[in-house]
Amino acid sequence: MAQNQSTKKYEWNLEPILKNKSLSWWIDEWKKTLEYEVQNINTFCNSLNTFEKWLCNIKSKEKISNVIANYVSNHNYENLSDNKWIELQQQLSYIGKKYEEKLANLTHVYLKNEKTIKEYLANKKFQNYQRMFALIFREKKHILPLEQEKLWTKLTATSYGFNEIFLTLSCSDISFPPIKDKTGKEIKIISAYDLIKYMESKDRCLRKNAWITFHHAYYQYMNTFSKTLFNNFLNANNYAKARGFKSYVDEVFFNDEINENILFSIYKSVENFKSIYLKYKKIKKWIYQKILKINDIEPWDLTANYLKIENIMIEQAKQIVLKALVPLKEEYLTVVKKAFAQNWISFLPKKGKYNGAYSIGRTFGLDRYFILMNFNNSLDAVSTLIHELGHSVHSYFYGKKQNDKNNSWPYCDADIFYAEIPSICNETLLFFYNLKKYAKNSTIKKYLIMQFIDNFFNCTTRQIIFSNWEYAVAQDINNEKTFTVTSGLALYKKLIEKYTGLNEFKKKDEIYQYQYSTIFRISHFYANNLYVYKYAIGQIVGLYVAKRITDKEMLKRYFNFLSSGSSLSPLETIKLLGISLTDKDIYIETKNVISDLIEELQKK
Repeated sequence: MAQNQSTKKYEWNLEPILKNKSLSWWIDEWKKTLEYEVQNINTFCNSLNTFEKWLCNIKSKEKISNVIANYVSNHNYENLSDNKWIELQQQLSYIGKKYEEKLANLTHVYLKNEKTIKEYLANKKFQNYQRMFALIFREKKHILPLEQEKLWTKLTATSYGFNEIFLTLSCSDISFPPIKDKTGKEIKIISAYDLIKYMESKDRCLRKNAWITFHHAYYQYMNTFSKTLFNNFLNANNYAKARGFKSYVDEVFFNDEINENILFSIYKSVENFKSIYLKYKKIKKWIYQKILKINDIEPWDLTANYLKIENIMIEQAKQIVLKALVPLKEEYLTVVKKAFAQNWISFLPKKGKYNGAYSIGRTFGLDRYFILMNFNNSLDAVSTLIHELGHSVHSYFYGKKQNDKNNSWPYCDADIFYAEIPSICNETLLFFYNLKKYAKNSTIKKYLIMQFIDNFFNCTTRQIIFSNWEYAVAQDINNEKTFTVTSGLALYKKLIEKYTGLNEFKKKDEIYQYQYSTIFRISHFYANNLYVYKYAIGQIVGLYVAKRITDKEMLKRYFNFLSSGSSLSPLETIKLLGISLTDKDIYIETKNVISDLIEELQKK
């Protein structure tokens, strides 16, 4: 899409990241901080003064590297096939790896000086750094001997390669043929988001063709995806075991400061949603039969956006967001308005652009918290916008706290374990706002309720299926079991039945099988962070918080949560909200909320 004055305001402005300096200037400054570490690695513990200078340099390095990483990676995600940014990322990677090798013994130095560092940390000036170093010291048994550590640094230079291969294939190299509507008119497809839009069409022929084309595009690459995934998990498991972990999964649990029982508890709690899931699916199918006047409902029928509330323009979407977030008060709304005014957001879809949505990480040193999305004028797009703003405003508040001179720097991020809570809280507030807005319109109200319930199950039941699949596959590969497309699909179908009670695998036509290729195109599987079950945590806790946000005590707790960053363990951070993930009442209450909404659908 050619950029003109009308579209430019809907692109993000990344230039303020560089603060009127050139990218090469920032790279030179980054190298200086790295050189300082190399030169002082064996002397920074000599005195309280040298220790303070060391911490200041680390702080500067973090700010500078975040500037560079965000500027380059965000440009790259705008066009994943643009060689300029690909080459820059590779060059930066080479620089980083060179210094990683030189600093391979850093953790050994920290451990060697553990007693001295703890004495320094007792000084009031450094007390806020205690958790930062506690996390380093707890890794003691997983640190390799020095020479092995140096070799490790060299070998892991390609550890993120599988994720890059997946993203390039799924977002850039996969192309989509034109599709036809019921009149036979051919429609050109630029990106996956075009197909997602047409899957919502009232034209059944167009809807079906979009559904088949979308799923077939990924289906035809299942062997490539499965082999990439196998080697990714094989690598991740081997790296983990080399550090004394039982598996990649075990390493993730260690990093998240939880144990396996927490994961299994969440799996079991979400499995208990099966009864309401089945009840809802039957009601939804019946509703769609009536509305679409089709007896035999197919998968592509259930994607139909049968009620076009309105063709929502971006400016309208902004206003909807601001009205929906009123319960969070002006302190929160001011940040959202700043995001709109300062062009934090890349709204528009285009070829080569990452076909998902995200709010940036690594934000220390930044004062703008950028969002990439693909706005398609739908209510879902408004939901995506308010979701990503949840992340960005979260970044703003913990960034503000950690940049305060009275607070410390190290906790200026959000652990992925609880990062989805603010986003789901925002989405739920949008639902409450729209439900009230259309309270007297039973048709729209029914539509909104179904959208909300669909999203709830997509974030809980669907993500737990994905998570259980990832967990099982990673563990099987760790135990030297074979993994193929066939075994991957069989496990996926088994888990669908376990968590939903549905067995929809009887149709043998190949086109019905296309949809199961979904399991191989979950980007998080290639990132080695056992992430997707955390969407369920975000959905359940976010809903709980949104229901109570008008209570002054909950609002106070919520802002404490937003400002805490990573200053506490993930479970302790969630406890700031007055919530424990092992409390069954949270899941029961959530189930009751959805049950009540299902009852609302039956009344209409």
